[in-house]
Formats: sequence, structure tokens, C-alpha cells
Amino acid sequence: MRAQSSVEVIIILTGLMLVLGIMLDAGGIRLSDTRTYADAEIARAGINGIASAADEVYSEGAGSERLVQLVLPATVVKGASFVDGNLLGVQIRGPRGPMDINAQSSAPLQGSLPDVAGEHTVRVRAVQGAVVIGKTSLSVEPTIVYAYMGKLGAAEGKITFTNTGAEPLTVSLALDWQNPGAGALLSTNSISLAPGESRTVDISFWSSEAPGTYAGSLEVDASNGEQFNLRVMADVLA
Repeated sequence: MRAQSSVEVIIILTGLMLVLGIMLDAGGIRLSDTRTYADAEIARAGINGIASAADEVYSEGAGSERLVQLVLPATVVKGASFVDGNLLGVQIRGPRGPMDINAQSSAPLQGSLPDVAGEHTVRVRAVQGAVVIGKTSLSVEPTIVYAYMGKLGAAEGKITFTNTGAEPLTVSLALDWQNPGAGALLSTNSISLAPGESRTVDISFWSSEAPGTYAGSLEVDASNGEQFNLRVMADVLA
């Protein structure tokens, strides 16, 4: 009888421990979720602030700028921060996997975002046709390439790249041009820049007999993670 009572007590205690373990595990998940939510809100406030500042300086014109505070939590994923097109964002780790914290701007964006934990002051600066995010080591001028030519004509556009940082850069270039009425060709798809060095890349244009305005883009990817997207346009005059 005592042995049976002892077994019953052990079964009851085991059941209580199992329930307690489940409760603690669930509580731990809820605590992790709460921390992830707090991290996400901190990062989201900064990302949204940068997007809003980009809209403001873009509407004000080239030369306008803002400084925005961005606080990244310890859970930020290194190498996942990005600026691309009209989007920017960072990524944080959570108990259920990575979480993307993104924002969209009405302005064409260039540059890069920090990807390490801590407080960052991010510069948001309007240039011709775009907004540059962050402190960049690669300067690109101009940010819009125009070409004018007549029927069966030719023209050339030039882009100057300058390494304003302290480390060497390799810059990859990809021209997206899908216009049957006019052709475009890069003089090179990659350049290397020592600190302080500038190099000019040419875009050669040629036209058919079809007048009109043709548009494309030039994707610029630097070895330090900075990205630029330049507008490329050609007018074929009637």
C-alpha cells in the first residue's frame, strides 16, 4: 500500500514538473518574443526616420540634408542591411528566425546602412536625381546620364567615380538597357580605385531612325557594400 502511494506521488510530481517545464518554456518564448518586438520597434523607428528624411530632402532639391539617429540592437544581422532602389532596411534575429525591418521612400536611394549594433548618426543627402544614405566612400557624378542625338546618330555619356575612403575599392557596373530604338554600351564593366583615385567610365549611345526618349539604368556595386542605381536616358530627336 505504501509502495503504491509512493508511485502515485512520483507520478503526480512528474506530471507537475512536466507542466511547470512547459509553462517555463512557453514563458521563455514569450519573453524572447517581447525582446524581439522591442528590438524591431527600435530599429523600425530609425529606418522609418531615414525614409521620411529622404522624402524631405528629395523634395527640397540637391544639397539638402538631414542627420537621423539609427539605433541597432544586439540582434542585428551583420551584412544584411541594404539600400536598393526606393527601399532600405536592416535584419534582426528572433526566436522564430530572421526578421526584416524595411521602409520605402518616394526618392531614388543610393548608399548604405550600418550593420553593427549601437547608435549611429546617418547622413541623408540629396544629390541630382537621387538621395544618398550614409557616409559613402564612393562618389559618383553625375547620378543621371543624358544623351541627345539625331536619327542614325551617336553620342557619349561620362560618369566619374571617386574613392573618397581610406581603402581600395572594386566597382562592378551593370547596364540595364532594353530599347530597340537606341543602343547603349559601357566602356568597361569593372574598375579598381585606390584611395583618392578617380576614374571615368563612358557610355556610348547610337540611334536608329525612330525618334523618342529611351531610358535604362546603371547598377553600381562597390566592394565595400555600397550600391548606386543611376538613371540613363537618351533622346533621339526627330
